[in-house]
Amino acid sequence: MHYRLTQLIDCTGMSAESCSDLVLAKLGHGADIVLRADDSIAPINGSVSIAHNALPFEHEIIVEFYERNSAPFVSEVDGSPSLRATHLERAAVIPSRRLLEDRIRN
Repeated sequence: MHYRLTQLIDCTGMSAESCSDLVLAKLGHGADIVLRADDSIAPINGSVSIAHNALPFEHEIIVEFYERNSAPFVSEVDGSPSLRATHLERAAVIPSRRLLEDRIRN
């Protein structure tokens, strides 16, 4: 499931990373959904792509929620296979577009 949201977000004086953290927090990352792997064992419920724009232009935010679970996967680290415990996991409750729009406005 994908949602495309646009919103004016004032990130004046912030780095892109800090602004991304702000957007993730507004969407509810960590509270009821996980949209970024903060460690190598966390289940992830979805992903976020953010096009940062300075005011007066809107940020464009694409949120994807995973529809099904997957097992941990093998990735390459310095050319060698590495098992990461991170896996994709369907959220218990996938937020609606309206809820995400309300969250991002506040």
